[in-house]
Amino acid sequence: MLSYKTCLVLVLLVAAVFESNAQPALSVEKEDYAESAFPVFKDGVPGLIVYLRKITPLIAANTKDESNLPTTLKMILTINTAGKVTDVEFPDTKMEKNCQSKVREELLKMEGWKAAESKGKSIISKYPLRISCLMWSQ
Repeated sequence: MLSYKTCLVLVLLVAAVFESNAQPALSVEKEDYAESAFPVFKDGVPGLIVYLRKITPLIAANTKDESNLPTTLKMILTINTAGKVTDVEFPDTKMEKNCQSKVREELLKMEGWKAAESKGKSIISKYPLRISCLMWSQ
């Protein structure tokens, strides 16, 4: 099994990959919405990692069957023009519905986002997140 430090390194690595992606120019302008522009979390990636540490014990606490604990958790946050999380999607997960609901509820309370911008104007955007860990309770 992976140690806590290994899991933390994996989370940092994934976050660094998302942070370093170049953002291509939009080929088709969308009014107040774009999937290719990314919002920014307060304190950057380190602040996001600190926040995500609140999510991992929540997953362990709300999973009845330990065999349903995901080894990776993919999430897509929708951030509105005011920097508020308005939706959370869980693509490709086998996480229990009750657990998804609790994690979604926590993420919808998340504060500290600066909305993505296109041509100097705040836009609605999607922010992909991935947590890779085998030991959710730590």
